[in-house]
Amino acid sequence: MSLFYNRDNNISGVALLTGLTFSPDYGSSVQFEAKNNYLSASDKTPSIAPLGINSVVANFDLKFSLRKNDAQQLINFYENQSGTGIFGFSDGSNIYKLLSGTIDSLGGLDSANNGKYNVSLRFGVERNAPSLSWSGGSFVNHQFQKWETGQSYSKYDVVYFEHDMEEPVNNWFYATQNHTSSISNNPLSTGEKWTTNLFEDSNEGFTISQTPTVKKTEFKNSFIQRVNDQKNIHSFDSIEISYKDISDKKTKALLHFAESKLGYKRFKHQFPEIYNRPKLFVCPSWNHQWNSKESNNLSLSLMEDPLGIEEKGCPSITITQQSGRSSLNLNVTGLDYCFYQTGDSKQTIQSQNLSISWPNTGQSNTLKLFGPIAGLTGTGQGIIKARYDVAKNLSHLNLSGNNISVTNLYFAPNLVDFNYANNSVGGFDLRDKPLLKTVKIQNNNATYFNISNSSGVTGIFATGNRISGLYVKETFGGLYSGNLRSGYANFSGNGEISNQEITFITGLTGRSWTVGYEYNPYFEETTTPEPEDNPTFYEIVALAGADAYSACNSMVNITGYGDSAFLEDCLKMNYRNTPYYDGNIYLSDGSGYFAFQKVCCGKGIFLESGLCSVATSTTEEPTTTTTTEEPSTTTEEPTTAPPSYCADPAAMNYLEIGPCMYP
Repeated sequence: MSLFYNRDNNISGVALLTGLTFSPDYGSSVQFEAKNNYLSASDKTPSIAPLGINSVVANFDLKFSLRKNDAQQLINFYENQSGTGIFGFSDGSNIYKLLSGTIDSLGGLDSANNGKYNVSLRFGVERNAPSLSWSGGSFVNHQFQKWETGQSYSKYDVVYFEHDMEEPVNNWFYATQNHTSSISNNPLSTGEKWTTNLFEDSNEGFTISQTPTVKKTEFKNSFIQRVNDQKNIHSFDSIEISYKDISDKKTKALLHFAESKLGYKRFKHQFPEIYNRPKLFVCPSWNHQWNSKESNNLSLSLMEDPLGIEEKGCPSITITQQSGRSSLNLNVTGLDYCFYQTGDSKQTIQSQNLSISWPNTGQSNTLKLFGPIAGLTGTGQGIIKARYDVAKNLSHLNLSGNNISVTNLYFAPNLVDFNYANNSVGGFDLRDKPLLKTVKIQNNNATYFNISNSSGVTGIFATGNRISGLYVKETFGGLYSGNLRSGYANFSGNGEISNQEITFITGLTGRSWTVGYEYNPYFEETTTPEPEDNPTFYEIVALAGADAYSACNSMVNITGYGDSAFLEDCLKMNYRNTPYYDGNIYLSDGSGYFAFQKVCCGKGIFLESGLCSVATSTTEEPTTTTTTEEPSTTTEEPTTAPPSYCADPAAMNYLEIGPCMYP
């Protein structure tokens, strides 16, 4: 046989295995390591961040005792992988899933007695992503199960009980004893049937290494000076907690716990002896060894986080009630179990009507709601703040009649019905909510309103705000272009309506929409404005008519707003209680008339002006009518009778031309 050959393969004439088909012997082990960025501050507070989604790697040390032919096949398989081949491997105990990895190295090949050979392979799993497969685990062969009532659970069972909508791994619970489940002993209830922390029953104890963190200055040919210049000098840098000869079930539960923490998530652990103060740890590495059937050794390497801030998860909704109140009553519905918190611990919401009592201390009180909350109602409860952080399931929200001034609904994308009427909110951003149907925001202080990309809206109640015409225009345009249903929209008492909105409104009413858009702006009345503080509009009382004659001689007074104290300088006029005319509107101050092109909603744009003499006389010398000292004496018995109008406020056509009409 020639000595010239490629040493990539050192065995020939042996059948090539299709996979790692031999089962490893007991004594095999696996070492897990979380690859994280670690930075320690001067007070030993760590900052830890994972290096990507594949930050947890596993290295299996697999031991085999094989006959010569089997050993040759195994080594031949290893060499044919060339250090890069990826294949599947599953251990015989079914503690782990079918894992894909690469053989890193071969070691410990030696001859044994009885014609057998010992072979050790290092199998590396580097492409698993536990952060993405949190529900079923990336390494441990764990069957996902949700906690339910009426079930028999045994010690070390692992269940998912969702109370934290932001961090799923905070919802894993581990049974500490055998029991039958009920709502009274749910995983969040007070008791000792479940835990989210590391089990305290390690039967092998623990080992601690600790060195005080101080600075040392070594003087030449002299002494060493030590300086304590920071805090937490006796925090635990390294702790080994060991479990010896434990069952497969307990092993899987502990492996699941370590894997779910990803090497950087904090958890509590209380030492049962010596040290009696609570502590937070991270677990950057752990090791598992198979001993025999149903016998395993497990060790966890821990490192303390001296900052001591426990991760409790983000609430779905946070409600703050104003001071001077001693109770809060809400109606809460959810897609699953929901929870509330007023102090340190969460409580299960066991009925829709949630009533909270607290001492009236003169300070505001805060309630946190957790879980998949779908509906929340709390009207007239003195609520001043409502924060929505993880409210992706929220569909029905009614907090009308409170004192809320600010709202943020970016994290509530699935709203259907929204009612914030009679609050003090300065604006409403309801963008990107495709399921939104009804919006009630009457009587707030809103200056803006946005429902872009929320084209399913069929009901808007927005009267009594200060929403600008631009937002009203965009809203009507969005409803016109994106919604083919019928509906209701009322923006009366907000910003002015332009000609373009009329096109949208006409299109909407053609689809059987009911649209309200009367413009009643909020302006302060003044008769002698200062030039440097000139308001936008002035209140004006004038006569109104369908033409110049009726305007100059009519008894119909209207109250309106113009952009000048003098009608001849008005460019626009917004008027109230105006008789209905199909054409333009004419106004008069008693000496002249002013024509405005009627747009809609009691709004007109200036066209022309003239003297009232053109309506009261046909002579070429109108001074006889304009210089008379007694123009008012002709108002009771005018030469030509003014158009009749309805003067009964109870009538449907109050101040309109024609006889009064009643329902």
